[in-house]
Amino acid sequence: MELFQALQAIPKVHVVFPEWVYASLLAKPRFDLLSLEEELAAHVDIIVLPIEGHGTIAELGAFASMSDVRPKMLVLNKEEFRQQQSFITLGPLKLIAKERPENVLYYRTHERTKIVTKVSTRVKKMQKRTPKGDLSNIFNLSRFMLFVVALFQPITAREMSEMLTKWNSNIKRYHVGPSLEILKEQSYVDSHHAGEEPVYELSPSGYREIHQGLLQHLHQVNALCRLRSEAMGPRLKRKWDFDVGRERERLLVR
Repeated sequence: MELFQALQAIPKVHVVFPEWVYASLLAKPRFDLLSLEEELAAHVDIIVLPIEGHGTIAELGAFASMSDVRPKMLVLNKEEFRQQQSFITLGPLKLIAKERPENVLYYRTHERTKIVTKVSTRVKKMQKRTPKGDLSNIFNLSRFMLFVVALFQPITAREMSEMLTKWNSNIKRYHVGPSLEILKEQSYVDSHHAGEEPVYELSPSGYREIHQGLLQHLHQVNALCRLRSEAMGPRLKRKWDFDVGRERERLLVR
């Protein structure tokens, strides 16, 4: 928890866990956590991996064997295992250290504060900038989808999926769910049921991010409001009720 909070406090760093990013997919037979984690590894800039059990050991072996993922790995291991002649030490850790020795960190259990500081410092140096126009990356897609929700709310995941994949063939349909999970974890969108499937809307934090953040900076708040008004025209025939008061709040600058 201490490490998570320290990393979240770094500007432009967002910490995610595969289990909740892909929560909507894991119940489906065609998806497995290992394959999804490998895909997520391709989308992130850094993989912080404390070796704490069988699961992380399996992830260490899988990721270390991938040449394009290996440079992203920042592995934490206990000091007591540094000199141990084990497969972990002589295999994946040695392979990672051969390319980036600074990406394998050892710590003593009673000195957790020191390792948190070391990890935070290293993460700041490893940060990269993913091209923002690449919507095949689920993090770029999630940021773009925030505007889609702002324009077309209330909207379902299925509607977003159909709309986005028709518009851009590089967007994978099954990435829509994980991208929404990212927005929910960031508290930018809320969901509720209106019929058979959940619908998504901006949360108060989402409004602030859109209106007081990016659009205010770009001086395009009024443009979004006009687009929102035009988008609502054909959508008034929805099954759920149209709340005039709520819609007025959406169109006002917050």
